[in-house]
Amino acid sequence: MIAPVIDPEFQALIPAPTLEELAGLREDISKYGCSDPIKVLEGTGEILDGHHRYQICQDLKIPFQVVEIEFPNRTEAKIWIIKNQHARRNLTESQRAILAVTLEALYAEQAKERQGTRTDLGQPLDENEVGRSVEKAAKDMGISHQLVSSAKKVVNLGIPELAQMVEDDKMAVGTAAIVADLPPEQQVVVQAKIADKSNRKVQDGKPSSRVTESEVVQIIRGTSPKGEVTPEENLDKVEQHLKSVTKILEGVEITAQREKLTGLLELGEQIIQQVKAIGLRSPVIKRTVETVPSDYQLEIDAQTLKFFLDSVIPAEKGFKLIFGADGLKIISYNDRETNISVSFMPKDYFSKYELEPCEICLRNFSELYENIRFSKKVQIFIEAETEYVHDRVMKIYSGYEACGVTRDATIRLARLEFGPKNRGTPKLNPPCVAVVSISSKDFVRSLGNIRWTQISDENNNRRHVRNATFSIEDSKIKIVADDGSIQKIPCNVLVQGEVDSSFDVYPLSGGDIGNVVEKSDTITLGMGKDYPMIVDLTIGKMTIEYIMAPLIPEDRSEECEIYRGVLADGNGIPIKAERVEFQR
Repeated sequence: MIAPVIDPEFQALIPAPTLEELAGLREDISKYGCSDPIKVLEGTGEILDGHHRYQICQDLKIPFQVVEIEFPNRTEAKIWIIKNQHARRNLTESQRAILAVTLEALYAEQAKERQGTRTDLGQPLDENEVGRSVEKAAKDMGISHQLVSSAKKVVNLGIPELAQMVEDDKMAVGTAAIVADLPPEQQVVVQAKIADKSNRKVQDGKPSSRVTESEVVQIIRGTSPKGEVTPEENLDKVEQHLKSVTKILEGVEITAQREKLTGLLELGEQIIQQVKAIGLRSPVIKRTVETVPSDYQLEIDAQTLKFFLDSVIPAEKGFKLIFGADGLKIISYNDRETNISVSFMPKDYFSKYELEPCEICLRNFSELYENIRFSKKVQIFIEAETEYVHDRVMKIYSGYEACGVTRDATIRLARLEFGPKNRGTPKLNPPCVAVVSISSKDFVRSLGNIRWTQISDENNNRRHVRNATFSIEDSKIKIVADDGSIQKIPCNVLVQGEVDSSFDVYPLSGGDIGNVVEKSDTITLGMGKDYPMIVDLTIGKMTIEYIMAPLIPEDRSEECEIYRGVLADGNGIPIKAERVEFQR
């Protein structure tokens, strides 16, 4: 049997667990043994997954399985390690953003290695391979492009301690990016004060040791050096330089160096982020009320609206917002039309609701989301529908929470005919066979315990699934996952009936939707035999309903994970050339 070996380069890719996580893992292994195999690189024994399990088993002299996985090169192995960590661990968005920076670099390296096998080595890399590496890494980590940009600034411009604080969840990546804008010598001072404040929170028994953005801004203000050159003078210099650059670009019509354009776009993104960071750190500037037009129809707390948007099933074909006389409703189908969300927020949540009943179509939520996430209150104006050809617009007036600077944004709405079709919820007959109520926290936690699987269709389109079969036994919901694991959760049976259906619960098993579901104390589930699952919950006066279609035979045919071209079963163990050995 090949002996596992800890490779420092591989281990450095993995965020270090907390002391509490390590203690819990050690206790679990000491009681139940090591259930997950140690995955190693074929031929070398270098550990890919299970560094801490291996060390604990060695220390406690507990046997474990060893599984070898073959990769064409170390770059592919590193990509697998990072994506596997994202799937196995509950990492924060900021921690995933730091991982995405490494993943982006690996994708670029992977593209160069592929280029090495070509004969046209004199040609630059394809823009789709290099220019979109950020988007690819962001998608794989389940975060936004903006968050990756902030993480790149922390990694590339910040002192090493900044990235470490993000990995230790002591500071959000966006907050760390603000510190990374400072000169290195000032970063050292600011970072030390942030670490001290975080430690004091632990000593004071605070629920979180994370230092907030507003606290960091105060620290920065207290440590800013007094120089002869004023910030206004520096901004004037920047403005003059940018005007000169703009004049130069006006004389450039085309170029064969497309990769150069990609670099300029990234540089432009960095400038935008730095300007925004300056705005966040600057004193509050009082704006006149005329900034917000008196004809805006909607006003609402920004965080309430953000929470409502989090409840919606994501879709790539656009979203329709239906403003009725009684409130706002969003009905969303996922792209495969197997999951539906129906979210309704009464107009009572709006401090102003003077919009005539209408429907509008957003191309994606990110435009709206990014303009409300840092605000306290937002005002929204929606242009009336006209016979003109131009797109209608939505105007949003909001402010940064940290410094209260009012800002406005204009979003061009998609034409309704180009958006998703007008569809209501499906009419089910009967509505449900069996109905039970269950703790929302128990429900979300049980879904998260189901192992996820990455599957690929005939067109090599990949998606994540968490498949399981649901039934009811002795006032308990029985959940049997594809890997054979069984969970039983207490429930209150409201309507008796036969239940035996399988679902892909991945959309409800975590992330923003999982957080929304947990906010409801109790949820109601409607199920049957080979029948959809209906999840009803109420949070305050909001009502949210999720409908999941049962799996059909095609959905369950020999599903398997694909890790960078390696075919594996639901446990991540390769199907071809499988080797499993026990440590004795």
